[in-house]
Amino acid sequence: MPRSSAPGTKSALGDEMPGGEQTARAHRELHAIVGGTEQATQSILQAAEAIEQAANTLTASVKGSHDQGLAHDIQDRVVQSPAIFRTSPVSASPM
Repeated sequence: MPRSSAPGTKSALGDEMPGGEQTARAHRELHAIVGGTEQATQSILQAAEAIEQAANTLTASVKGSHDQGLAHDIQDRVVQSPAIFRTSPVSASPM
């Protein structure tokens, strides 16, 4: 059963807001989500690059074939990461 709000108040979903206010609020919230997603993607890309560099250094410094194999496995995993993490994020148009 739907919950009704008292006159002059808005429900948690904001159904008493005029259409323009709802649109503006949705716009701000979407903008915040896009910004947060871009920041998270950049952090993941930076972490993957740091891991790749560390694996390269490790591969060059270890002598045993078993250790080198493990270091190559790390490199392979970074290179095989999903394509979304290996390309620059698409910037959304300004909102």
